[in-house]
Amino acid sequence: MSTGVRSLVLGPEGSLYAGGSFTTAGDVVANHVAQWDGRRWHPLSTGMSGSDYSGVYSLVVGPDGFLYAGGEFITAGGTAANRIARWDGASWHSLGSGMDGPVSALVFGPNGHLYAGGNFSNAGGVEVNHVARWDGASWHPLGSGMNGWVASMVFGPDASLYVGGSFGNAGGIAVGHVARWDGISWHPLGCRYRWQCLGSVHGSRRPALCRRLFHHRRRNGGQSYCLLGWHVVVPSGYWRVWLCECPGSRH
Repeated sequence: MSTGVRSLVLGPEGSLYAGGSFTTAGDVVANHVAQWDGRRWHPLSTGMSGSDYSGVYSLVVGPDGFLYAGGEFITAGGTAANRIARWDGASWHSLGSGMDGPVSALVFGPNGHLYAGGNFSNAGGVEVNHVARWDGASWHPLGSGMNGWVASMVFGPDASLYVGGSFGNAGGIAVGHVARWDGISWHPLGCRYRWQCLGSVHGSRRPALCRRLFHHRRRNGGQSYCLLGWHVVVPSGYWRVWLCECPGSRH
């Protein structure tokens, strides 16, 4: 390749597909995506284009046997796609109206739906906030999404979607850059803060006594709370005393 490769996937026919920032593969003009048949490289139509950097970040083969590509491109094979597209072996197709920002991760779920993550806010005109689901006809949000870039996704044996990236919140819950989607709501992996206050803090100048807890979800499905410290919360800030740590964590 002329430059970097970001994603590789094997097709059902045994070919290797590559996506990245390259514009040539072997001696063939490929424009960010190419197929290796075991002997030589082949372009997939005219490849991707339409932006200053039209790279392909993620490739996945669906249960339909087609290749799906996500990245920072605007067109795929001359077709308006907006950062995500499907290759049927002969031509590229859009998935709705696509995304308004780069797609960096793709994965198919056990339900046969495609899940996409990246640095986008909208998918198909729907507000999704960095992660979305394609059911074959339209895009759907996963709760209220994330507050930062989604870089990686995988489905677990529990059929939950696990997501990692530069976000701190998922569905409005503090998660610390990794979270689990159970099909209905987002959950943290490990510990997260929980506040309990005696008296009102907001809208008042009076100090309030609060305790800061860590929510700990155990592998066996149980959960517990670890008291991290008592705090006196005042308009200008708070002081704290560290009392203990959440099991298995360092703070």
